[in-house]
Amino acid sequence: MRKIRKQQLRTGQMRRIAQSRYGVRRRVDELLAGRIREQVEREPDWTLDQLRDWIWRDARVSLSRSLVWLTLDGSAWY
Repeated sequence: MRKIRKQQLRTGQMRRIAQSRYGVRRRVDELLAGRIREQVEREPDWTLDQLRDWIWRDARVSLSRSLVWLTLDGSAWY
């Protein structure tokens, strides 16, 4: 009830506004992780920087070198 009252005082509305989803939005989902692994199988001598460039061109997702490495290692949390 306190939150609703606070909302009323702040905005004049007697209902709670919708909250954003909890947690961090993941940049690497299962689908992208699979595509990254497939690309590494096709081009095994690529550096992490080359792989990051491919990920940006292909999926428009910017990843750090460490996140690319963790994805390949299987340690990344999704």
